[in-house]
Amino acid sequence: MITVTTYKELEFYVQMFKDGNSDLLILESSGGLGKSTTVDGVMESKRHLKILSHTTPLKLYIMGFLYQNCPVIFDDLDTLIQNKQNVALLKQFSETQKIKEINWFTTSKILQSLEIPEKYETKSKVMIICNSFDLINKNVSSLTDRGFHIRFKPNKEEILAKIREIAVNYKDEADTEEIIQLIEKYGKFSKISLRTLIKGIFLWKQDKDNFRDRLLQEMEINPKLVLLDKLIREYPNDKERLKNWQFGRATYYRHKSLIVS
Repeated sequence: MITVTTYKELEFYVQMFKDGNSDLLILESSGGLGKSTTVDGVMESKRHLKILSHTTPLKLYIMGFLYQNCPVIFDDLDTLIQNKQNVALLKQFSETQKIKEINWFTTSKILQSLEIPEKYETKSKVMIICNSFDLINKNVSSLTDRGFHIRFKPNKEEILAKIREIAVNYKDEADTEEIIQLIEKYGKFSKISLRTLIKGIFLWKQDKDNFRDRLLQEMEINPKLVLLDKLIREYPNDKERLKNWQFGRATYYRHKSLIVS
């Protein structure tokens, strides 16, 4: 397994797959970090097949034939492999031989009507995108030995940099700078992702005057910090803020030291 911590390095491995230099590429990371979006951006100019979680086994078989020899990307595999037929097909597509044989094994009137054989060969290389490969590997054993297994674990600075990059696309919809500043300020107290920005934009559009409190709640920030943030905005000095502080004086200054430099 290779641990990757930057979007630039993640793009390197996706580009390597696009260029045909990886028979099997497994991309694993927590949700909301943009791995699927990164893959879509790199692969946009190359014909490929993307299989999503709701795809039926027969549709997977048919699409594999229609996209014969093209790269195949399995996205959200966590759900897809709950079907045993999908698992069997995935194993066939993930073989590392140059030419792979894909079998349906049973007679199908649908295949006959489409003039698709019950067995075909393909040179398709495979990418698997998932949130937890440990869960997948219980159903699809030995895949890790067949290709590159990339675990994407960007730090918060990297995530914040990516948030700033994609925020440009939403500058006409919301005050993205105000949203980003809030995420940057409180991100160290919370697990953040690219979705944090999107949720902030939705909340800002719905109620720009109160979006901060709701976004901090969404980020699961300590309620005392949420209250303090509100008091700092509403009152000009500590004396006035302490009158509305529900906890002890020492607690007030301890929490203030966390968010006010």
